[in-house]
Amino acid sequence: ARAALQAALGVRAGGAPPRAVDAAVEAGVVLLLLQQFQMQPSNWSAFLPPKAFDAARAAALRWPVSAHDPAQSVSVGTSNQGTTLDVTSAHREEATPVYFRASFNWSDATLTSLRYQHAPLTVAPWRPCFWRAPVDNDIGWNMPSSLRIWRLLSESQHQPKHLMRLINNTKRGSCVKSSWQLVAPVRGLAEEEVLPTNTSGNTSGALKSWCGKAGQLSCVTCFHSVLPRAVRFECRYQPGANFWSTSVMPRFGMSTRLPSRFERLRWFGKGPHETYADRQAAGRVGVHEGKVSEQLHPYLRPQESGNKVGVRWLALSDESTGESLLVVNDHGSSSHLSVSALRHSTADLDLSYDSATSRLSRNSARVAKHHLTRRREQQKHAAELLRREFVELHVDAFQMGVGGVHSWGARAEHSFLHWPTHSRTFSFTIVPTNLGGIDESGISRRAARAAVQAAEASVTLGCRFPRPLVEYSISKPSHMAANVSQDRGRRRRHEAKANAKAARAGGQ
Repeated sequence: ARAALQAALGVRAGGAPPRAVDAAVEAGVVLLLLQQFQMQPSNWSAFLPPKAFDAARAAALRWPVSAHDPAQSVSVGTSNQGTTLDVTSAHREEATPVYFRASFNWSDATLTSLRYQHAPLTVAPWRPCFWRAPVDNDIGWNMPSSLRIWRLLSESQHQPKHLMRLINNTKRGSCVKSSWQLVAPVRGLAEEEVLPTNTSGNTSGALKSWCGKAGQLSCVTCFHSVLPRAVRFECRYQPGANFWSTSVMPRFGMSTRLPSRFERLRWFGKGPHETYADRQAAGRVGVHEGKVSEQLHPYLRPQESGNKVGVRWLALSDESTGESLLVVNDHGSSSHLSVSALRHSTADLDLSYDSATSRLSRNSARVAKHHLTRRREQQKHAAELLRREFVELHVDAFQMGVGGVHSWGARAEHSFLHWPTHSRTFSFTIVPTNLGGIDESGISRRAARAAVQAAEASVTLGCRFPRPLVEYSISKPSHMAANVSQDRGRRRRHEAKANAKAARAGGQ
C-alpha cells in the first residue's frame, strides 16, 4: 500500500523532505484503508469516524505531483456539468495527440458515453444485463415465463441508482464507483421471485441501505478506473441477505451499443462459429475474424445467437478509419469472458416481445408455450429481421447453457446453470484505439499491455473491491413461506415425468 500510494501521489524521496514524504504516504495509507472499508462497512465502530476519513483524503490530495513524474504528458481532468461527470484525457501515441473522454450521468450512475478523437464510441449507456433471448430448448421448460424476473431486472426502470461517487482523481486517472439496486415489480411474480427491499425482525435501520450479504439490498456495483488510455470495469453482483430465488440467472454482464460503423469483428477465443458454455467442444482457440452483421445464425425462429466463450480480447473496428474498441479480459483472471456483438437488440430476438408496442406481449405465456399460435405474427422469421443502426455489445461473466438433452422439459446441465444466491465478480478493460494496419499479434500485444497497466492502475487508485476477494452465497431466509420447497418439488416431479417420457420414446 505504501509503495502504490507513493507512486500514485507522485511522492519522490529525492524531491521532498523525508518527513513530508512519510506524512503524505501515511495519509494515503489511511485513505486507502478507509476507502476499502467503506465498500464493506461491517464494523464501522471499530474504525475512525468519518471526519478522519475526510481529513486523510484532504491531506493525501494536497500533496503535489513531483516534477519527475513520468505521467506529466498525460492530463486527466474532471468537470461537473449539471447532471454529467466528464473525465477527459489527452496524451500522445507515436507523436500523435489523442483525446479521450468518458461521461457519467449522476442521475442513473451510468457510463453514458465514450468519445475517442471527438467521435462517439458508444450510443447507449453501459448497464448490467441478466437476460438472454430464449432458444428453442428453453421453450420446453417454459424459461420465458419462469425466468421473467431477469428480463425485468435488465430494464433501466428496475435498476435505480443506489450510489455514485468520485472516489479518486489524480494525474494517473480517476475512479468512479457506481451501484444499482435491483428492484423488480411484485405484481405477477411468485413469492420466491420477488427481491424484497426490507425484512421484519431486529435488523438495524442502517442495514437497509447496504448492498450484499451484510445488508438487505441486492445490487450490482462497478468500479470504473478511467485511465489515460483505457477504462477498466470491475463489477460485482451482490445478492442481499434476505434474497432468495429458485430462478436461475440467464447471464450476468454489462451491455452497451456502438455505432453501426463498427462492422469488423476480431476476437481471440473459441470460434469461428458461435460457442456457449455447453456448446464449445468444436470451437478452436485462436484469433478469428468476421463481420458483425454475419454473427446472427439464421435459425428458423429468431433466438439467442452469435455468442463467443473463452474470449481473451475482442476488437470492433471501423474499416474505413481503423478506429476500434478493444475489450480485454482482466490480467490474471482465472476465467475468460463471454462476448457477443450483433446488429440486433435482445428484444428483437426475444420470444415474447411485441415489437409493435415495444412492450412485453400480454399473451406472452401462450406464445412461450409454442410459436405456432394465433399470436404467431409477433415472432418473425430470421430473414424478416431488419438490421439495426447500432451494434449491441454484451460483455458477460457467464451465460447459462443452451441445453439439448431434449426440448420438452429438460434444462441445461446443472454445471452450466448459475444461481442468483451466489455473488459473482468479474472485470475487463475497454481500450479506445486505432487498429488500422495492425495484425493479430500486434493486437494481442496491445491488449496484454493494456490489461496489465489497467490492473496496476486500479490498485494505485484504490479502484477495486478489497482483496482477498471472497465470493459468498445467501441461505434461505426464515421468513420465506413453505411453498418455495413445494414449488421446487413440483418442478422436480415435472422434470422426472419428462425424462421418463423421453426414455420411453427412445425405447420405442
